[in-house]
Amino acid sequence: MRPVLDRLNHMDKQQPVLSSRNQARITPGAVVCSECELCGEVVIGAGTIVHPKARIVAEAGPIHIGAFNLIEEQVEIINRTPDTVLKIGDHNVFEVGARCEAMEIGDNNVFEAKSFVGPHMRITNGCVIGAMCSLMSDETLPECTVIYGEQPTSVHQHALG
Repeated sequence: MRPVLDRLNHMDKQQPVLSSRNQARITPGAVVCSECELCGEVVIGAGTIVHPKARIVAEAGPIHIGAFNLIEEQVEIINRTPDTVLKIGDHNVFEVGARCEAMEIGDNNVFEAKSFVGPHMRITNGCVIGAMCSLMSDETLPECTVIYGEQPTSVHQHALG
């Protein structure tokens, strides 16, 4: 695993690095393995880690990934919605084999192994999409929703305060 970009302390922290692969911009502090695939206009935020064999494909519009996300092996993040930016917030985890085509993703979400989120979904904050669960509807998940089971079931969790 040879990273394309590791820590670049000598560079301006505000200035993303332009990758030779299409129009990918990798912000200093991000770690993107050379064995991953970046296609189209992709921006990767500081502290984000992209593992080998991950695919991030800006097919119909750009993908902007925030800070401190973890994108594991065989994850596919694809923007298939024309003329829209797929914005992914901060501190999200995409586990092995997860596939995400959502319109928007907030912060602090977990996409468990082999989960699938279709192109008309919006994921807010603090949600968990369970292993092998598939979401294809045109909806916005409320904050702190957990999706689980063979027939995906949702549970809304309230934060204690």
